Amino acid sequence: MNRTLGMNAEINYVEDGVVDAYTTSFPFQVRPHISHVLFTWNSTAKEPVKYSVRALAEDFDVLPIIHLPLEGIIPAQTE
Repeated sequence: MNRTLGMNAEINYVEDGVVDAYTTSFPFQVRPHISHVLFTWNSTAKEPVKYSVRALAEDFDVLPIIHLPLEGIIPAQTE
């Protein structure tokens, strides 16, 4: 459980191998004072689950850095 926007929250974008279209319709905004965000994920689906990720910056003095491929397969083991 992560602390997000002043409250405890868990965001499930994919659950039991199914993408939650409702959840993915909301961007995950990171406040300017946050230096990094750590995500853990895994898939228990029998078939591979594809992902894609992107980062947008409203302030061009801050460039988001993503340390994973922008598209790929969600790992079977928690990473």
